Amino acid sequence: MTPAACLTTVALSLFLCAPTCAQAVDQAPSLGALGTGPGLALTLPLTDGALEARLAAAGRLVHALAIGTSGGRGSASPGLVSVQPLPDAKALPFAVRSLDLVVADLDALGAAAPAKDEILRVLVPQGTAVVRQGGAWTTWTASADPRLDDWTHRWYDASNNPVSKDRVAGPPTSIRWLSGLQSFGGARPWAGPRFAAGLMSYEWYLGPTEEHFLAARGAFNGLLRWQQPSSAIAGGTILRSHPRRPYLQMGTVIYTYPKVDGRLTAIDAATGAVLRTYDQGAAVARDIPEKDAKTPDPYGSLYLLHHAGTLIETYGPTVRALDAASGALRWSWTATDGLLVGSPCVAAEAGVVAVLVRDASVKPYRIAIPDRHPEFWASGLAGLDLASGAQRWRVARKNEAIGQVVSDGAIFVWHEHGILSGPYDRKQISTGAVDAVSGRELWTVAAKSGSGMRPSSVLYLRAGKAWLSRPCCSTTA
Repeated sequence: MTPAACLTTVALSLFLCAPTCAQAVDQAPSLGALGTGPGLALTLPLTDGALEARLAAAGRLVHALAIGTSGGRGSASPGLVSVQPLPDAKALPFAVRSLDLVVADLDALGAAAPAKDEILRVLVPQGTAVVRQGGAWTTWTASADPRLDDWTHRWYDASNNPVSKDRVAGPPTSIRWLSGLQSFGGARPWAGPRFAAGLMSYEWYLGPTEEHFLAARGAFNGLLRWQQPSSAIAGGTILRSHPRRPYLQMGTVIYTYPKVDGRLTAIDAATGAVLRTYDQGAAVARDIPEKDAKTPDPYGSLYLLHHAGTLIETYGPTVRALDAASGALRWSWTATDGLLVGSPCVAAEAGVVAVLVRDASVKPYRIAIPDRHPEFWASGLAGLDLASGAQRWRVARKNEAIGQVVSDGAIFVWHEHGILSGPYDRKQISTGAVDAVSGRELWTVAAKSGSGMRPSSVLYLRAGKAWLSRPCCSTTA
């Protein structure tokens, strides 16, 4: 059986090898030392079955290596266990960072045992190896790899600049893992996937009802940790899938709005349990079907960021800063004269939160593919103090649709066009930047014919350049 095949093993019986290769039950570590919960576990060599059965009963998918034997058969134990014979274990048949737990009796393996570096190679960051060496059991923990990076927001982090700092990821050359469809439906790019603390969480929706589900998997091996419908989280109310519902994952905490007429909620990314509801945050008016174009979109001005323990939330005319740990309201700022706010981002070095503001009488712009790039009609850009919420500066625009705002150091950049209805005109599309400290306009670049700039282009900053990309091309400013 190949390593890939073991990830799809279900309800197999464990066939035991001859007693000469089996580890005695009384020599196995205690279950308390092994931990509980889902994950991919490896045992080597194959024991008499009790250890594998205990790990499977605790919720793990178990792969056992039968080393140096032609195999035999003893009593069988049901569970998520598979067995693979190998002549030795010096080179483990698993990809880098793919196992959550390794239980290895190095004394029993003798010359066929893998080196410590080989065991640590196959463990996920913070994964555990419980090994017997010199007659005693000990624990090794795989260190975190500083080259790896999380992706916590739709646009990477609170800067809204979708450029990862990961130094391991590169062009894909093979499939690392593949999960099957649980049922007919689809994924929402606006609400996942997010990667943090070795977990990948995301939202998906179910067929005709469009009820949305939350789920989490091991980021390195794809094993499902949990999934549940929003109705289970939100007290029995079915919540429709919506492309603009904010969704963040910071470490092992998910922040989203799972309840109709509800508030921001913190959910444990490891278990799916509700941790906290932010009663001092905004309450979403009600759930609106995405296709109901005649009804104002309640999520149109609802945005959420997390920066250094502070949740930045915009809804209607108000920006709120909430303490992520306690839920306390740190500050709020409300736009005047019938203005709405949205699309915030943080320039940490400048200590500024930038938000777009627009006239509430102007109908929000709906593009053809809202999942890809929701936009926000705006008449200006306001800079608020990150610590107090006081307005530092304000830049007026001309009721033009502005895409996401991104920051790079002390610079905010926007992407806009000036058509309120009908086909857009590339001549009216422009990109500009302001200084985050003062709000002073730095530059504006208008689109040129054939440049490929579009309202739905994704904007990001890298190496001192502003890039606008879309599926078929990209351009720089």
